[in-house]
Amino acid sequence: MDFKGWGDLDTRQWWLGVLVIAGPLLIGAGSTGHFTVAIVAAGAVAWAFGEWVQHPFRQFRKDGQVGSHYHRSWNVFGTVLNIVGIFLVVFAVYRFWKLGGPVI
Repeated sequence: MDFKGWGDLDTRQWWLGVLVIAGPLLIGAGSTGHFTVAIVAAGAVAWAFGEWVQHPFRQFRKDGQVGSHYHRSWNVFGTVLNIVGIFLVVFAVYRFWKLGGPVI
């Protein structure tokens, strides 16, 4: 999970944007008792961490120039985080549907 710093943040690191939005949402929803929203946010955080783990920053040299990429590098930990995140979001949607609205 290499992190290049905020100055080098680019659109190829979209999972960090998801963390910036879902992290505070998880804290706020959990502290105010909105558990369905907190479950969705926890799923988004777990999924984004899984994507971060599976997209390591790599540099390469080609034709005298230095390039970089975030190609997917499958690993068990990242896949488990993705599955947990998807499960939490599906569970929150089910909870929302079954209990009939934004349940506290």
